[in-house]
Amino acid sequence: MIHPTKGPNVVTDRLKDMVAIITGAGSGIAAATACAMSREGASVVVADINEANVVAIVEEIWSAGGSAVPDFNYAIKEMLGG
Repeated sequence: MIHPTKGPNVVTDRLKDMVAIITGAGSGIAAATACAMSREGASVVVADINEANVVAIVEEIWSAGGSAVPDFNYAIKEMLGG
């Protein structure tokens, strides 16, 4: 797994008081984007159908001092037969 929260915890506060909803944030570019936006001060909704990955990304954001909440997209998972 990549470690998108490595580096400075907060680069700036330019996204302070904003909420970012990142879909597909359980892995890849979306996970890195969620972590980067958190480092910029945003509160992040980490959304993906892979519950384990969502929890891992949210915990990484929390451990770096950021604000994040998980969203497991259960409705979409059911539509896809999962």
